[in-house]
Amino acid sequence: MENYFDDLKFRIVLHHWLDGWRAEPMVTESNSFEFIPSGHLVLERAGRQIQLDAPVCFWIKGGESFRFVPQDGAKIEHLYVDFSGARSNRMLDALDAMFPGGSFHPVDKVEMTESFLHLLRLYRSDPVLNHPDMVALMETMLALGFRAVRGGEDRAADPYELKSLASQLRGEPFADYDFEKIARDRSITSDHLRRIFREKFDRTPREYLARERMLRAAEMLRGTKMRIKEIQFTCRFASAIDFTRTFKKFSGVSPRAYREKDKNS
Repeated sequence: MENYFDDLKFRIVLHHWLDGWRAEPMVTESNSFEFIPSGHLVLERAGRQIQLDAPVCFWIKGGESFRFVPQDGAKIEHLYVDFSGARSNRMLDALDAMFPGGSFHPVDKVEMTESFLHLLRLYRSDPVLNHPDMVALMETMLALGFRAVRGGEDRAADPYELKSLASQLRGEPFADYDFEKIARDRSITSDHLRRIFREKFDRTPREYLARERMLRAAEMLRGTKMRIKEIQFTCRFASAIDFTRTFKKFSGVSPRAYREKDKNS
């Protein structure tokens, strides 16, 4: 009896290193989705050469001839999955429609790498038992392609990736941030970063981060039984006085009064 996941069959999942000199033509027996986490490669398929500058994903349809054009002899890290079935055909057709150039750069290299390595572990462990999870991971990697499309559109409207920075500050408010390095990575000064970030979000990056930490502090005071001192340290305050002063400026009351008020309401 067929189930929802049976329209995709896995032939192989592999993590290896490509030799830069390998140039003989090859033909895949099935569809293939591939990822180069680092390095540079030139792929020749469908009569054209595709420059693959990592991190980059590309794909090859079953029965299609291709070859890797010789480079400088360096070994290239290479992950790929060969698969077949109606769902795999729809996936590659969708990728062709999204990326006529035959490749895309994932917005999050780490997430794509982890997705591939997780797929590899599932395949090596028990490809039959893990088949539904493996199909779901392939859908996740396709979703990363859609995110790359949005990322390209966002970069045109947001050349300094301020939305991405704000999203990171919201998602990881307790991480360490070097805003001078963040500015350098965007080829701008830290003063310019502060100015354009404030224009977009009404706060400097540091002020935005401080507010996110206070929002998390309020959530922990309301929704957990953590001691106030634990919340203070979680929010990266070494001093109870500084934490209380900052939280009171944010909410109008001290952390203890905020928690009592929430209990009473």
